[in-house]
Amino acid sequence: MPDGDSNQDKKPVRFRLYSDEEMEQHDPPEWLIQGILPSGGFAVLYGDAGTGKSFLALGWSLAVGKKHPWFERAVKQGPVVYIAAEGSHAIGLRIRAWKEKEGVESGTNVHFLPEPVQMMDEPDVTDFLAAITQQLAEKPVLIVIDTMARCLVGADENSAKDVGRFINGLDQIRKKTRATTLVVHHSAKKSPYERGSSALRAAADTMMSLSKKEGVITLECDKQKDAEEFDAMAMELSPVQLDDGASSCVLERTDIIILKEGLTERVKIVLTTLHNFGDEGAYAKKWLRATGMAEKTFYRARDVLAKHGYVHRPEGKVRGSPYYLTEKGKEAVTVA
Repeated sequence: MPDGDSNQDKKPVRFRLYSDEEMEQHDPPEWLIQGILPSGGFAVLYGDAGTGKSFLALGWSLAVGKKHPWFERAVKQGPVVYIAAEGSHAIGLRIRAWKEKEGVESGTNVHFLPEPVQMMDEPDVTDFLAAITQQLAEKPVLIVIDTMARCLVGADENSAKDVGRFINGLDQIRKKTRATTLVVHHSAKKSPYERGSSALRAAADTMMSLSKKEGVITLECDKQKDAEEFDAMAMELSPVQLDDGASSCVLERTDIIILKEGLTERVKIVLTTLHNFGDEGAYAKKWLRATGMAEKTFYRARDVLAKHGYVHRPEGKVRGSPYYLTEKGKEAVTVA
């Protein structure tokens, strides 16, 4: 072999090849929020305006920063950076409402940037990373970009090339911080999917959609690259009154989901059981026994059905009277 080729072979190389045995020793994926957000992953949350995307992203951020379970799911705690690119005027009230609802009195270790970072602009990305390094004692475990459109100014969301450059900016941030990145994005008009190029979906580890119908906000998982997609979850915006007279909202879990296939299985059982009593209806205790469910599970489902107009008691008779299906409830049973 010529000397020149021999010297070339001895030069340091950029890439490191791993054997199959070495790859087998890698730790399995971890979760930032169990079953929802993978640690170090790239996640996208999309939906129409008014579906509660920012409320959900903020709730996740506060739960992670404080190590506060999110709807009974375990979280991994660490600093969070929230890029509030669409404005921050309401965030203070939302934080206060969340703390009031969750009984949190101290800080949450969530840090906010009330302006966009242009992910296609290398100096912007560099300055953002410098701010993290200089102003945080630890690297963040979650970085939220709310929204993609505000951090992609001057580019074309429908262009795979431009979206690829956006993703490259995110990848630089992920490489330096090892944080999960969550991008809040909009749905396409007259489409159940996200707006813009499919390059975003192809690159994401996790894709989640939010939709809203009759006041019920439904979170669905379209893609979970390294795990099973989580079941659809239903939430509602619940108002919270604050001490100084101000108010805001927080997302609360509910057992009812309005999907293409109808209600969740648990609520469907409760509704169908009442239907089986016929026109006579049923008292709560008798209805409970017929379902065979635990009391807490049954009463939660019953209250949700009543709140959303699937079951009712005759007007003026609240206590000690039977429940009946409404026309909406009868229709739901027929569909089911």
